[in-house]
Amino acid sequence: IEKSVPVSFAIAFTMTFVKAIAKDTGTDFSLLSQRAKTLGKDTMFTSQDIGSAMQYMAMAGQGTTEIFNNITAAADLANATMSELGGKGGAADIMTNIMKMFMIDSTEANSTRVSDVLTRAVTRSNTNLYDLGEAIKYAGTTTTNLGATLEQTAAAIGVLGSMAGTALANAYRYLSKSIGDPNFKGGKALAALGLSKSDFIDANGQLIDLGLALQKIANASRGLGELDQYNLLVNILGVRGERAGSTMIRA
Repeated sequence: IEKSVPVSFAIAFTMTFVKAIAKDTGTDFSLLSQRAKTLGKDTMFTSQDIGSAMQYMAMAGQGTTEIFNNITAAADLANATMSELGGKGGAADIMTNIMKMFMIDSTEANSTRVSDVLTRAVTRSNTNLYDLGEAIKYAGTTTTNLGATLEQTAAAIGVLGSMAGTALANAYRYLSKSIGDPNFKGGKALAALGLSKSDFIDANGQLIDLGLALQKIANASRGLGELDQYNLLVNILGVRGERAGSTMIRA
């Protein structure tokens, strides 16, 4: 006869695993256990759900302080987006990976900000948290290298939907090359529109927001026919990047 595992035992087992793998970064482990119990009472999630989320944060390299600071925001994110909290691909896993990618320190204020940004991106577009996380995973390295914030990246992905990851990364890569190389076909296309590198670089030498860059291109090409506009965008953003660019311009 199969016996069910008592809930309290399951929670204790999970938290023991968390204690074994989470680095001590200044917050006593007893505070993590207490927070798991508190959130289990105050949210829609059980203490076991909270413990599972902490486990994946620890597996991603977060220490006791980082887990303590991030877990409430992760629970809020899962609740607001109707997503799983723990487990691979759960809200805690996705939020942790995104914060690492964008080099966002694990303070309670920062984790709340990240949770809010991701929640807005999901609830205001035709996507879910898992797909958003996957798209950011594909595009994030490129966008962060070119100075884009999480807010800018998430907003673009919210507009682009399922094609976002690859298309957005290509748009950024090709636009960067077009701006930096006047002999590249994209650079020549920008010059034909009367645009140069100075139109796309801010005072700190960073690429301006992609949406603003596309707006400048759209304004400069407004008098052209649809075919010419399309060919210019392909030259400037690449074939896949053009799909992202056209969609963002229309939006």
